[in-house]
Amino acid sequence: MVPKQFLALMAFGLLALMFLPAASAANEVLEFTAKEANSGCAAGKTFCFATTATEVDAGETYTFKIINPSTNGNPHNLCIKVDSATAKCAPGPTEANLSDPGQSGTVDVLIPAGAKSVTYYCNPHNAVGMNGALTVQAAMSPPPSPPPSPPSGGKGSPGVGLVSIAIGVGLLAVALRRK
Repeated sequence: MVPKQFLALMAFGLLALMFLPAASAANEVLEFTAKEANSGCAAGKTFCFATTATEVDAGETYTFKIINPSTNGNPHNLCIKVDSATAKCAPGPTEANLSDPGQSGTVDVLIPAGAKSVTYYCNPHNAVGMNGALTVQAAMSPPPSPPPSPPSGGKGSPGVGLVSIAIGVGLLAVALRRK
């Protein structure tokens, strides 16, 4: 026979799960590694970024991360510009903040639903090719609204939450009576 304390705990747990908000996912991290001419930049570029990021989804927030493994002592930053908005930069909030060799930094950026372009650059090395652009995927339209529920107190059925509560309380009552 199952102890009634266990059944009571299970019923309480089920009720709690119905009312807890869903956990939100962490932002996707997009990494940008600072590179120099002798370490993987295309011909004619003194500095560049190595990244696998090619696109972002409108309506989402991303964590952009700069990694500066420079062996020549060159400081870098990663600035993200959405359309014509002021750029947000890592490791600091402005274009003046730089990441020293061996350091990294992050910045969270919301890509608004109507965004058309996202560009990235290192402020002190933008003119020598340390820049690029990401493709913006349009935000998905929200799902259609569900049909209106019947008015309460009349015809219709109670919501799933109420049914779950009733079942949980009923099972608890049966278990307690058996003891």
